[in-house]
Amino acid sequence: MDYACQVFDVMPEKYVFLWNTLIRGHADLGPCQEAIVLYRDVHRIGLLPDRYTFPFVLRSCAVLSALREGREVHCNIVKSGFDLDVFVQSFLVTMYSQCGEILSSEVVFSEMVVRNIVSCTSMIAGYVQNGFFGKGLGVFQEITMSMDGYAIQLFHRMEMEKVEFDYITIVSVISACANLGALNTGKWVHELVRCKGLETNVSIANALIDMVSTGRDHRSENCFVNVVAFCSISREIIIFYFTTFGAVYQQRRLENRIMEMELQILIQMHNELEMQRQMLGYAVRHFHH
Repeated sequence: MDYACQVFDVMPEKYVFLWNTLIRGHADLGPCQEAIVLYRDVHRIGLLPDRYTFPFVLRSCAVLSALREGREVHCNIVKSGFDLDVFVQSFLVTMYSQCGEILSSEVVFSEMVVRNIVSCTSMIAGYVQNGFFGKGLGVFQEITMSMDGYAIQLFHRMEMEKVEFDYITIVSVISACANLGALNTGKWVHELVRCKGLETNVSIANALIDMVSTGRDHRSENCFVNVVAFCSISREIIIFYFTTFGAVYQQRRLENRIMEMELQILIQMHNELEMQRQMLGYAVRHFHH
């Protein structure tokens, strides 16, 4: 940074971009106090900061827990018209949170027209750092629901535009329906799965069982029965569901159906092996003759 400062000092014209570069360098490498000094120099010489100036100054204020300087920067942000910039707002949330001003963080966060993963993560971190674990969980659930809703919308568009999708896409959409409790949409996806002959896919079947079980609907047993390739995951999900909601009768009935169908599979395998043995014996006898 020392050499960068020397080069900067001898430059005849110092544009905002160059100031931003030097401020960022001090914010990243230290000392952070120097980033704040440089920011004040920008104002002193009459240059106007841009949206790339403020985030790194705010980061320095956060590292130093410099609340007074942070508020000063916030005032300048409002005067400069960048108070609704998502990038800048996210750093404001972080700065106030790290300075222990969680209420100020909440005000900035609530005024955000658009919230992205960065701003939400900043708010969650602020809540957790200041001991508001319940509120942090609330923001996390809000992100999850928003992402699930977007996933369902995107899948609708894919279907309308006849875009090909694989089983991973189906599993993701079914999980989104389960998280949102969107069983009507889930039924539509289930019907689509049935039409495309994908019900025997174990991953899809497990996701369907989980979704229907979330809605506390005993039709999940039917979803389970449609799985040809039985696996321990499917069994554990459905039996846990029945046990959790006290459906002991359904649980026992399902266990019996599992045993019956496994027995049928074993009998079928035995018959196929017996047929192969007979064919082999027939071939050997005729070969020797």
